Amino acid sequence: MPDLGWNNVAVITGDETGRLFGVARSGNGDGHYLIWVADVSAETLQAPGAQDANTSLNGVPITQVVTAAPVIDFDVTAAAASADGHQLLLVGSTRQDINVPVLALVDLYGSQPASAGSSNNSSHPAAKQRLASLLHVHQGLYAERPGLRILQVAWHPSSSRHFATLTSDNRWRLYNTNNLAEAEQTYALHLPGTQTSLGIHRSSGPTPRFTAFAFGPLAAGWASLSVMLLTSDGGVYLLCPVAPFGLRMSASVLQRLFNSAEGTAHAWLLAAFLSILAHESEAVSARPHMLETAAPALQGPLNQDTDSVKPHTTNSLACTLAVSNTSGNINGLGSLSLGNQGSMEQAVFSVLVTGFSNGTVYAHALEVGQVIPVWLDATPQCAYDQTGEIAAVRYEVEVVPTASADAGLTPVPENAQQSGGAASADNLSPLLLLDALKINLHLPPGAGIESPDDDLFPEAGPISPADSDEESDAGYDPSAARGRGLVSSSSGQQRQRCSGGLGNSRINRSAGGFGVGVIGLLDEDADDDLEDRQLQQLHRVTLHAAPELPGRFWACHDQGCWGVNVRWLQQLSSKLSAAAADGDGDVPQQSERGALLTPSLQELLVSGSQVKSSCVVGNALLGSSCVVLEGSGELSILRPTPAGVLGEGVLAGADAAAEDDVLGLLDVQLTSDELDTKSRMEDFYADICRGPRRLPPPPKPQNLSELTAADPAGLKYLNDMTSWLVATHVQFATGAHADLVERLKQLHSEVTEQSSAVSALQDLAASAVSHQSQLAARLERLTEIGSNLSERAQLLAGLHWNLPRPPSKEEQQLDKQLEVWEQRLQELKVAWRALRGRLDTYTAAAPQQQQQQSSMPDTAATGRFGHQVIGF
Repeated sequence: MPDLGWNNVAVITGDETGRLFGVARSGNGDGHYLIWVADVSAETLQAPGAQDANTSLNGVPITQVVTAAPVIDFDVTAAAASADGHQLLLVGSTRQDINVPVLALVDLYGSQPASAGSSNNSSHPAAKQRLASLLHVHQGLYAERPGLRILQVAWHPSSSRHFATLTSDNRWRLYNTNNLAEAEQTYALHLPGTQTSLGIHRSSGPTPRFTAFAFGPLAAGWASLSVMLLTSDGGVYLLCPVAPFGLRMSASVLQRLFNSAEGTAHAWLLAAFLSILAHESEAVSARPHMLETAAPALQGPLNQDTDSVKPHTTNSLACTLAVSNTSGNINGLGSLSLGNQGSMEQAVFSVLVTGFSNGTVYAHALEVGQVIPVWLDATPQCAYDQTGEIAAVRYEVEVVPTASADAGLTPVPENAQQSGGAASADNLSPLLLLDALKINLHLPPGAGIESPDDDLFPEAGPISPADSDEESDAGYDPSAARGRGLVSSSSGQQRQRCSGGLGNSRINRSAGGFGVGVIGLLDEDADDDLEDRQLQQLHRVTLHAAPELPGRFWACHDQGCWGVNVRWLQQLSSKLSAAAADGDGDVPQQSERGALLTPSLQELLVSGSQVKSSCVVGNALLGSSCVVLEGSGELSILRPTPAGVLGEGVLAGADAAAEDDVLGLLDVQLTSDELDTKSRMEDFYADICRGPRRLPPPPKPQNLSELTAADPAGLKYLNDMTSWLVATHVQFATGAHADLVERLKQLHSEVTEQSSAVSALQDLAASAVSHQSQLAARLERLTEIGSNLSERAQLLAGLHWNLPRPPSKEEQQLDKQLEVWEQRLQELKVAWRALRGRLDTYTAAAPQQQQQQSSMPDTAATGRFGHQVIGF
């Protein structure tokens, strides 16, 4: 095998398509750097066996050699490729002064074929020679700030045009590849007890400093608009919201946030995503935005009052942070499930891990639904372009403390979760510390900064809270864990479980991120200069997250690499969902959390020389692997997931079950759709998952090294080996190829049928929309008619009660009776008048009669017969 010169490569990085990039010195002795491009997608997709978790990549061919113009004439210390591999970031320092940082971008997508004879690399004659442009990033800042250190650079996972940097002056900057002259957004991070004047960081005492950051998990909520930052004492801080200009997000997700937002959150969504009100497309782009009277607050530390936050010391420094995907994507079946991963019925978690320079790793559970934005009153500074649009924004960010999530992830009130708002002392941390682990750094005796109280850990694995109190970089006996395989402790007493806090780790995600490793900080005080020199001697630990399997990480250090598998992610989500379904809403108690699965460790590499660089290659769909470059030029690919997890394969029977338990797959609770999908896949690909026939190989002759094909014994052994290969691997490969080709044809036919079904559904949907429009028009017309009829009824009712009407029969009969009664009344009146007249006449004649009677003689008063006559 020819010497491909990987020992000349300074740093490596990878993209999601399976390409590996190496920044190597040119072979002509001018000291300039070239960019090597190799395709390792086949090695990434290849399922590892039980004994080949570490595979050499020295034989991988170089497909392209890219020369930058202008040339890369500075010392490169780190690199990061974009997710699609179109652009490459380089970090380093000038050769004239190592204190002057350099940040540059190489445009690989716009590269052109190099002219004939311009190639200065004879090690790879078969590789294509390309010429790409090199652009310096914010050269006016870094060239004029000697002593400023670029601690980390990472590409944004949701925008291929944006990347972020963290510098030693506690500045987090977001850049757009369309304008590299200045940062699009700048956040000046102010911790309590520190102040910055004229770019000089000063503090009133020993205070932590920011060392790493990671973007929040991709989820349907505010978490996808967040940034996690790590300080040197292990504190984790949350910055939310952060939206690059031009970021495209789902309109449905933004609509849910918009409908539930209030106050400042509502105003920010209108400023950033104004087109959400138009409902014109399925995705909405972020506009250049800012709020004139508010700035995002720095929430934290989210893991306060936990063991993952250490006192300020140079013996142990938090230097790396990583965030995994959410629990909805466990085992990669989340994308195949018909269920909604972002539903509020099930709690969604992510794993946030932080790493210290002494090899201690803390695993936290991050509840995605509780990541909310918080603002403070501030006046951001901004710059405008020629069109009047906002071109750059600068925020002064202050810290807002969060309340520890005591007894677990205490639910935040629903209105606070959805709306966000101003800072409050009641802001609860979405982070819960569940595990602490110790990895063997294989440091030689006396390495690092020793302390009289240093504790030596006898083995790798989970540690107890007492073990984490006093830590240093001295490590422990390298021979104790050398060659160690999978390590898993089932003792709940050895696990460190605390409440509160959020942890985040330096991450080289699939989007392309890296940590520079050496933590240097800008300060003019003599004590801080001494501290900076001590920090540079600390051991470097870098955490990488596997994009396809939540909870899977690689922990790379100077002497090797470990695989870390956090297995309680889906279990914790199921427990909290079950508790919510029961109605109590309580998280598991301390005793119940002790029953969660313990993390497993697997040592994948023990380097004979110092590890130069490491990166992750691959994506969540095709799988990923960790590639490690050693100082000796050895290039290795690490895949901790063994074969045979879904079938028999290399691990069969009890061994497979034991391995499933180590990987944390036995306790994963899948939905009915996921179980159905998994069962169909296992049934259909059972023969392929079972692997080749397990036939014993032919015995090797004792003098095999002396035999040739001309010898009868050598020829017989060659024929036996050929027959064995034909009966096992060749037969398996041929059958698998035939099955896969047939399956490809079936899938093509199914795709055609599904496309026809989709077209029919689209036509049906269009027809339904048309009918809906017609029904809506008819309903509107019916509504108008109903309103008209109601108005007419009211008019008729008014006429009925206001206009005259004919009398009824009773009224007519009453009128007749009244006429009869009136006639009788008149008759009575006439009779009364006649009677009264007679009475008046008699009354008037009565005195005269009395007078006449008194004047007549008594005889006259008697009758003829002598009786008295009485007058009437």
